[in-house]
Amino acid sequence: MFRQLLVVVFCGTLVSSCFDPPEYPDAPEITFKSVSYVRGGEPLPDDPGQVAADSIILVLNFKDGDGDVGLGSGETLPPFNDRWYYTKSEVDFDPDLHLDCSGFGNRCFFVNSLVKEFDKYIDIKDSRTAQYDTLNPFIKPFNCVNWDVIFYDDDNNQETPTVPLDTLYFVLNPHYNNIFVEFEMKLDNPPDPSYPYEAFNEQQFFTYPSCGVRSFYGRIPILSEDLGSKTPLEGEIRYAIPSISFETIFGAKTLRLKVAIEDRALNRSNTIYTRDFSLRE
Repeated sequence: MFRQLLVVVFCGTLVSSCFDPPEYPDAPEITFKSVSYVRGGEPLPDDPGQVAADSIILVLNFKDGDGDVGLGSGETLPPFNDRWYYTKSEVDFDPDLHLDCSGFGNRCFFVNSLVKEFDKYIDIKDSRTAQYDTLNPFIKPFNCVNWDVIFYDDDNNQETPTVPLDTLYFVLNPHYNNIFVEFEMKLDNPPDPSYPYEAFNEQQFFTYPSCGVRSFYGRIPILSEDLGSKTPLEGEIRYAIPSISFETIFGAKTLRLKVAIEDRALNRSNTIYTRDFSLRE
């Protein structure tokens, strides 16, 4: 439903014998610059049979004292994995995989889909026992978090469908993304006039199996040419969120965005809000 496109314009702080670099904090700082809504409908240059989706364009200014903002697209191992699967007991993984479950309350990253590995993880059958009956149940209306149906290619043939293998319990890892965007809708008659906004709940709007989880979050790419140099960075982040469903979801409502980013050391930035805007502007 949603796909993020991220374009970053930035500049490193030059260091010379005449000038000292600015002293920014190691945690990133952001400020709001602009937000706009761009209607699509034009044919895509690389696929004329498809048209461009509508997009909300967010532009931020940022600065970071050690320049460690950004994740590579292939960085999916801890601490940047998508989710943590609960294990029944402590698991000794291959140390070469650099997986450390000790800091995650006995939650371990799901390494592969081998059948012999599945007995290590809490599955749907375990949730029906007294030991695990406090876990969120997987019952109607199904939620889009906590239970993951694992599919298995039983014949190694891409032309045949995969088969469901098991349903495992998990929690989302908050460090998989590094830019966090939440939509808020302005209320005409708010219960609290001092805060006349209501957060859009994607998990209520997009229901299982068409789940919406972290739909507006994304990944800023690595900005520094040398992460080891710890060079201060400042610049502009331009973040586009395309969707064919903005008009359906929000219509003429007045909106604002709540935004934060995170660096590689897991330092969270300040939280900022955009100006109020609507899709009718």
